[in-house]
Amino acid sequence: MLQFKYQYILILTLLLILLINIYLKNGHNCLSFLPYGISESSYVTLASDKSFCVGNKNIIKFQTNDKGARVLKNNNFIKNLKIFGDSQAVGLEVNNSNEYFLTKKFSDTNFEIYAAPNNGPYESLNRIQDVNFESDELIVFNFNLSVDLYRLNNWDPKNFVSLNETNLKIIHKYPFLNEIFIFYSLIFNNNFTLSRNNTNEMQDIFIEEDLNLIRYYLINFFDDFSYLLSEKNIKALVIFSTPYWLYTYSDSNNLEASNEILIKKFQDLEKILINIGNDKQYKNIQFAKTVYSKNLELKDITRDKRHIKHTSLSAVSYTHLTLPTTPYV
Repeated sequence: MLQFKYQYILILTLLLILLINIYLKNGHNCLSFLPYGISESSYVTLASDKSFCVGNKNIIKFQTNDKGARVLKNNNFIKNLKIFGDSQAVGLEVNNSNEYFLTKKFSDTNFEIYAAPNNGPYESLNRIQDVNFESDELIVFNFNLSVDLYRLNNWDPKNFVSLNETNLKIIHKYPFLNEIFIFYSLIFNNNFTLSRNNTNEMQDIFIEEDLNLIRYYLINFFDDFSYLLSEKNIKALVIFSTPYWLYTYSDSNNLEASNEILIKKFQDLEKILINIGNDKQYKNIQFAKTVYSKNLELKDITRDKRHIKHTSLSAVSYTHLTLPTTPYV
């Protein structure tokens, strides 16, 4: 009983500190953390029809449409490219279309980004199901190799996301509640974190993974994906984006792709992706990958330490996947 009393006092004290912090820093009216929630169709989404900003010093502006997609306008172009994926596709550090990783390849279109943190590949399929398309329209699906490999089987974003779409409406009406929801999630949801360098942990997980099992899950997913595309009468460009855990922090606090065991296994994974990409049954899917360097600097990693910034993933190979002569360029 006494222990419970102390825990209760601790929570109240932390809540008081939080409220004081809200009062002191809320003058710029920006949210401290990007709010996202579970939709009725079981995918994660941003709030609909909102214009808001996130951050304290490095402020990122967001504009969403009536479906909760982030919209990045590109000059006065009318055409929109619909993009699906998770937080990597959102562009957590991106402020305009010029900073988005697809801008060099799609320079004459706006970006309509149906993506949010903790969306797995099948959540993206649910989202595609809810969106209307023109006949033979091209969409982009960003497959985030950092985490999507582990979201192909028994993935439930509700284990990581505490909010729903109703909560999002309340937060945008009363922005200070965002801090309260964050506080609640940190206390009661063990899977929720704001920032964490888990590179070593993710490297170990990948090294221990059974690539044959991953191949099995990948084929099942792309079979379902191709079937949905046929139903919708659309086609897709799938982009495998570089995993942040491919890089190890060096003594100089930069990042290097230097773990030989990890790199060797990642090359084996790339061979699997190449074989899938060259499978002729996926006639409505084109496969590509981001081009990455052997070394990165700290400025190339987002604040949460779990994403490579879009400016470091700007190059995309559009031909069928092929292994380069050397693994990194």
